[in-house]
Amino acid sequence: MTFNTTPSLIIFDWDGTLVSTLGLLHDAHNHARKELGYTAWTLEEYKKHMHNSSLKLYPELYGERAEEGLGHLYKYVEENHLTGLAPLDNALEFIEMLSSKKIPMVLVSNKKHRYLIKEVAALGWKKYFLSIVGAGEAANDKPDPDPVYMALEQAKIAKESLKNALYFGDTTTDVECAKSLGVECVLTAGALNCGEVAAFDNLSSLLEVFDK
Repeated sequence: MTFNTTPSLIIFDWDGTLVSTLGLLHDAHNHARKELGYTAWTLEEYKKHMHNSSLKLYPELYGERAEEGLGHLYKYVEENHLTGLAPLDNALEFIEMLSSKKIPMVLVSNKKHRYLIKEVAALGWKKYFLSIVGAGEAANDKPDPDPVYMALEQAKIAKESLKNALYFGDTTTDVECAKSLGVECVLTAGALNCGEVAAFDNLSSLLEVFDK
């Protein structure tokens, strides 16, 4: 499936798109489940829930104990998220190449904002993004378009730029968010191909497409 390789704007997801934190997040949610008295999820069970923001997921799963569960989750992530942070292969090369082409980039994630900011800073990647918006900053998290609109406003980018934008993500949440924006979506890093959008096994494949 072909897609636009000369976009006027690129919207990036974070976890699973540019960095690998699957193991950390799986462990963090299981820590919260243990503290709440629930059995641990297998990795496959966790993957069924990972597309939703925890702020939305926990009330659905744990009801009136959602806030308690979120407290356990965030404490674990706070203590471990930088240790478990690893860029995906060719992620840096990919964003450096896009930056060299002068394509504006914003980063929008369902990861809690303060963790997202710390992770981007730890990798030294803040300079590549005109704005960074994590979970809880906008009125709603992805797949709602609100956090993307906030990112555009912070970057002083007109919404008209969305007409020729690309959205890089790795989950159905990203596909839904891109749809709500009217933006073309590309799934990366071996993400499940839903058949509706272009999908690539890894960032090195995308690098070859753009670096021509």
